[in-house]
This record gives sequence, structure tokens and C-alpha cells, in this order.
Amino acid sequence: ITNENEPKLQDDLEDFANKLVKFGEKQKSLSEKIRNEENKACKIALEISNLDIDLEQQRRKIETFILK
Repeated sequence: ITNENEPKLQDDLEDFANKLVKFGEKQKSLSEKIRNEENKACKIALEISNLDIDLEQQRRKIETFILK
């Protein structure tokens, strides 16, 4: 590398480093979004499970009422 190429190389390295930082920030942001969506999915699954339990309890009450 000659001295005349050194400033260009330095600029290229700084540009690459900045792109790596931006990529890391985007990756972190996407990871947070994915985690939030996973949490939402878990809450929905829990709600569905609770509804299934409620439905089963209501079914048993109806069966008990009918059998009386």
C-alpha cells in the first residue's frame, strides 16, 4: 500500500465499520421485535388455553344439569 492509497483505505475502513455498527443496531432492533411478537403469541396461547378450560367447565355444568 502506498501512502497515496492510505487515506482512501482509511475512509473505506471507517465506512465499513459504520455499516457494521448500523447492521448490529438493526439486528438488535429486529431481535427485540421478534421477542415482542413471541411474547404476544404466548399470551394469546394462554388466553386460548384458559378459554378451553372455561368451555370444558361450562360443558360439565350443562351435563350435570341435564343429568339431574
